[in-house]
Amino acid sequence: MRKRLRGVKGIVILGVALLLALPTAFGAEVKLWSDVADTSWLNQHAGTEADPYLIETAEHLAGLAKLVSDGNDFKDKYVLLTRDITMAGREWSPIGWMCAYGDLAGFAGTFDGGGHAVRGVTISTGAYLPRSPATGALSHSGSFFGHIAPTGTVKDVTVMGSITNRKSNGAAGITSWVDGNILNCTTSFDLRGSSPANSYVGGIASLNGGGMIRNCVTFGTAKAVEAGGFPYAGGILGFSYWNKGALENCTALCSEVESEMDAGGVVGGFSPMPEIFRYCVSVCDSVKAQPAYTGGIVGAYGYGWTDCYWLKVKETQPSEGWGTSPGAPGKITDPAQLPVASVVLDAADVRTMLVGETRKIRARPYPSTGDLSGLKYRWTAERGLTVLSGTDGPEIEVKAASEGLYRISLAVTGALGVPVASDDAALTPGAVLKVVNALPPVTGIALGAPNHALKEGESVTLTASTIPLDAQPTVLSWSVTKAEGQGASVEDLLLEDHGNGTAAVTLKKQYKDGASYVVTVRSAGGQSAVAAATVWGEALGAEPNMPGFVPIGVMLPGGAEGKRPFGVRSGLAADLLPEMGAVPEDFRLGGDGLLYPSRARLETVMEALGKQEGVKLSGASPFPLIALEVSKPRTLAAVGFWVEGKRFRASAPKDVALFGVRPGGTGELFRYAENPRDYLDGHFAVQRKDGSVMKGDAPFAAEETYGLVVYVRDGGRPDGNPVERKVALSAVLAKNASLPGPVSPDVSPDIKPPVSSDIPGPVSPDDSRIPERGVAPALPEGTNGEIASVKPELVLGDGPSDSLDRAVRMLSECGLEKGDLDVDRRTGLVRLNADMGWDLSERVVSSDGFIDQVKSLPVLTASLPEGTSVAAVGIELTGAALLAEEASEVRVLKVTGADSVQLMKYAGSAAEFGDGRFTVLEGNGRLAGDLSRSGRYVLTLFIKDGGEYDLDGRANGRIVDPALLLSVEPWAAQTPKPKPKPGPETPRSGSSGGCDAGFLWGWLLLAAAVPVVRRRRG
Repeated sequence: MRKRLRGVKGIVILGVALLLALPTAFGAEVKLWSDVADTSWLNQHAGTEADPYLIETAEHLAGLAKLVSDGNDFKDKYVLLTRDITMAGREWSPIGWMCAYGDLAGFAGTFDGGGHAVRGVTISTGAYLPRSPATGALSHSGSFFGHIAPTGTVKDVTVMGSITNRKSNGAAGITSWVDGNILNCTTSFDLRGSSPANSYVGGIASLNGGGMIRNCVTFGTAKAVEAGGFPYAGGILGFSYWNKGALENCTALCSEVESEMDAGGVVGGFSPMPEIFRYCVSVCDSVKAQPAYTGGIVGAYGYGWTDCYWLKVKETQPSEGWGTSPGAPGKITDPAQLPVASVVLDAADVRTMLVGETRKIRARPYPSTGDLSGLKYRWTAERGLTVLSGTDGPEIEVKAASEGLYRISLAVTGALGVPVASDDAALTPGAVLKVVNALPPVTGIALGAPNHALKEGESVTLTASTIPLDAQPTVLSWSVTKAEGQGASVEDLLLEDHGNGTAAVTLKKQYKDGASYVVTVRSAGGQSAVAAATVWGEALGAEPNMPGFVPIGVMLPGGAEGKRPFGVRSGLAADLLPEMGAVPEDFRLGGDGLLYPSRARLETVMEALGKQEGVKLSGASPFPLIALEVSKPRTLAAVGFWVEGKRFRASAPKDVALFGVRPGGTGELFRYAENPRDYLDGHFAVQRKDGSVMKGDAPFAAEETYGLVVYVRDGGRPDGNPVERKVALSAVLAKNASLPGPVSPDVSPDIKPPVSSDIPGPVSPDDSRIPERGVAPALPEGTNGEIASVKPELVLGDGPSDSLDRAVRMLSECGLEKGDLDVDRRTGLVRLNADMGWDLSERVVSSDGFIDQVKSLPVLTASLPEGTSVAAVGIELTGAALLAEEASEVRVLKVTGADSVQLMKYAGSAAEFGDGRFTVLEGNGRLAGDLSRSGRYVLTLFIKDGGEYDLDGRANGRIVDPALLLSVEPWAAQTPKPKPKPGPETPRSGSSGGCDAGFLWGWLLLAAAVPVVRRRRG
C-alpha cells in the first residue's frame, strides 16, 4: 500500500496580481523608468511639510529616484505622493542605492505616501539596478527604495508589484537596506532573491541596519532560492544586521515565505534584541526552509522577541516559532485568538475625490480574525474637510467643499503592546485626500505582460490600468491581435475579459520553437487610448511524438495540472522501468520508437479485468507509455489524447472501455465522468474539438477527432510510477462486449465500480471488507443518562441510483452533493467518494506522519428518544476494518459540514462519553483494548443532536453521520514514496544535516475540534 502525504491548502488572502515588464530573455526591448524621469517638480515647492514636493505621476517618482541615486539625499525635505500611480510597463530603478556603508546614496528626508498606492513596481532580473560610480559594482537594491538613511522616513504608502533580483543581494517591498524609519506601510509583492552570493528577501526590508519598522503589513510571497551563498527570507524582514534595528507592531500575511536556508514568518535570520523586536504577528500561510532553520517568527538565530505570535493551524505553518530555539513562546492555534498588531488605512478609500462627494475612510486592523472590540480610534481631519460621522470608530465619513489636499490622521490604541490610555504609543496611520472639481481624462493605458514564457495550458492574469489611475471611468476592451512563430495563430491564446481591468490568457498550444502573441487593450470614447503587450509561448524543444493536448479551463478541477502526453522512447527505459518496478518483458517497442504494453501483458490484464461483472474486453488499442512530472505530491494530472471516433470501439462515451496497465499484470478500469465533480483520479471525460464536454449518451462520429481527458493522481491507483511527483500511465482502449442493461447515469454502466478504493480485495475471513452493520451499542455502567443507545439507519435503497438519491436528499441541507458520494456495489451502502475521503484526511496530517489507509464508513442517520440529547450509534465491524491494533489507536474523522471535518476524540471510560467522542466496545458492552483482526466490535460514535458534530446542525431529534477511519504511521515506520534526488545543498556552519521526524501523533491538530477547511471539487 502506498503512503500518501500532502500539505494543507492554505487560507486564501486577498492580494493584487500584477504582471509586468518583458524580460530581456525574450529579446524584447527593455523600457526603463529612468529614461523618462521628470524632475521639474523640484523647483515648484519648498520641500517643507507645509509646502512639500508633490509627486503626481510615475515620471515624477522616477525623477525622485534619479535625484537620490545621483546624490541628492533630500535631508530635512518633505516629499508627498498626491495620488495612486502605476509603474507597469517599465523596469523600476530604486530611490537610492547601497553597495556597502561608505558606498551608497540614501534617502534622508521624509517620503509621505499620503495613504496612496504605487502599483506595478517591477524589477525583472536586477540587471538594471544602480551601480556605484566609484567601483562600478552593482548595488544591492532590488526594492522600491534602495537605502533609507538614518534621518530618512517612509510612511503611509502601499506598494505592489513583482521583484526578482538574480544579480545582487536584496529583494524587498519597501527598501533593501533601512537605517531610518518605515511607518504604516503595506506591501503586496511577488519577491524572489536568487543572488550569486547571499540573498536577503523581506516583505518590507531586506536588511535592517539600525532603523525602525513599525505598523506595517505584508501580503504576497517572499522567496530566497537558487542563491549562491546564504539565503534568508522573512515575511517582514530578511535579516537583522548585527541584531540591530527595531521591529514593532507588524503583521505578515504572506501566502509563501520560502528559503533554501533560513525562513521566518516575521524575520528570516538573526533577529534583533527582544527590547526592540516586539508586538509582531505572522499569519503566513506557508513558511518553508531547512527544518532546523524554519520558524513561525524567526528562522534562525538572534535574541528572541517580546509578545510576538504566529498562527499554526496547518502543516505548512511552522510548529516552532524559532527554528534554532525550539519551545519559544507565541504559537496560536485558533485564528480567533490572534491579537491585533497593526492598523493601516485602506488605500482604495484614499483615491482622488470630487468636490461635494461623500467618502468613507476605513481603518484596517490586522490580523482581523481576533477580538477587535478593544481598539480605540481617534480621527482628526484638516480644515476644509467636513466630518460627517465616525471620529471614534473604525471609519470616518468626510466631504470637501473645495479643491485641495486635505490630511486625515488616525491614532489607534488597544492593539498589541499599545495600552488604551497610551496616546504616545498609538499607531498613527494617515492619509492625504486630493479633492478636485473634475476627474482628469484618460491619457494612456499601462499594461503589463508575464515575466516568463507560458507553457501549454498555463494561464496568467494581465492587468491594465488607466493613466492616470484617478482618470474618468472608462470601459476597456481586450483582444489578441497578432501571433508570430511557425504555425502560430491568434486562436492559440484564449482570452477571458474579467471586466475589471484584468483579463486571463491561457496558452492552448505550444510549438517546437516557441511563439509570441500580442494582446491589445483599448479604452472606449472618442479619444481612445491603446496599449499592447507581448505574451510568449515557451519552446517545446522537441516535436510531440504522439497526438495530444493540454486540458484547460473547465477540465481542470482545483489543484489539477493539465499535461500533454509524451511517449516514452526506448532510451529512457533504463531509468524509468526500475522506478516503475517493471521489467522489459512488460513492454514492446513500436514502429514509432515508443514503448507500448506487451501483448502478453495486455492479455493478462484484460483477462483479470474481465472477471468483473459486466466487463468483457476485446480488441485492445494501446497508447504509448507516457511519463510526466507534477509540481507537488498527490497532484491530479489531466492528460489529453486526440482520438478518432472509430478508435473508441463504442457508440457513446458511457460505453467506452478504458483501462490502465500496471507492471506485474494488474490493471485499473477508468470510469466515465460526465459531471465536472467526477473529474477525479481514475476517471476520464471526452471533449469535442470545440472544447465542449460530451454527454454520456452523445453518439460518436467515426471520422471525427475527439479529446480524451484522462485523470491520474500522483500516487493514485492508476499511477504506474511510485516515485513522488512522477506519474506513469500505460492506457488502453478496448471494446466492452458485455455491457449491462440501462442503469442510473450516476453509475458508470460499462465498468463495475471498485467496491472500495482504499482497501484491497478479500483474502481471508477476517478481512476488513466484511460488511458493516448498524447496531444499538450496549453501553457500560456509568454512562450519562442524556446519552441514548440508538441503532443507526444505514442508507440502503432499491438499487444504486435509489440509494444515492436517498442519501442526497438526507444530506442536501448540509451542502454535500451526489458527486461527493459512491455506492458500494457489493453491499449497496452509500459512502463518501474515495477521492474525497483522501482529500479530507490529508488535510489533518503533517510532515510527521503519513496516511496508510482511509476507510469511508457508511452514511447513516439515527433518531433520538425523547429526553435524550446525545446519540450513541454503533457500527459493527471487524478488528481489521478498524485499521488499528488497539482501540485507543483507532482514528475517526467526522464530516461536520460541507466544508469542514473534525477529528473525534477517543473515550477510554464511560465518564468520557459525550459529544465528539468515540469508543470501541465488545459485544457485551465492555470497553475493548487489544483488537483481534477476526473479532467483531462495535465502533460507537457519540453525537449531540444539533451539536457541532451533527452534520445537519439542528436540534431536530435526528443526527446525520458521514465519517472516515484513518490509519496513520510515522515516517520511521515504513518508507513512503521516495522523493526525487535533491540537488546540491548549501553547506551551513553548525548545521546538523538532518531533522528529527518527531513523535507519531504530532500529525494531529492539537485540538481535535479545530475545523479544517476542505476544498470543494468542481
